[in-house]
Amino acid sequence: MGGTGILESGGVRVAFAEKGQGEPLILLHAAMADTEFNWLQFGILNALAEKYRVISMDFRGHGRSVKPHDPKAYGRNLTRDVIGLMDRFKITRAHLLGYPSLNLGYWCRKPKDLG
Repeated sequence: MGGTGILESGGVRVAFAEKGQGEPLILLHAAMADTEFNWLQFGILNALAEKYRVISMDFRGHGRSVKPHDPKAYGRNLTRDVIGLMDRFKITRAHLLGYPSLNLGYWCRKPKDLG
């Protein structure tokens, strides 16, 4: 497993990178950053991939992902993007690693709570 790809999520192209094997670990980058800045340039993704199946995505509006101009394209849709990525890889449970500025509690909600 490994490489990069694009997830179509609600009409928005969301870029992701995947590497490694094992339990899934989804990396959530900091605000104003992307996969390259937070996880690749310092070798964090590669180090984690030695033990986990690591999946990192560029949130909409960041990195290689499309940057919608409508503010309504963000918010809960960011959570739907994470869930869409999990669905694409048939992941039902995953570890999440990210930055506090993203309010990780928001990302941990069950899909039925997204309305």
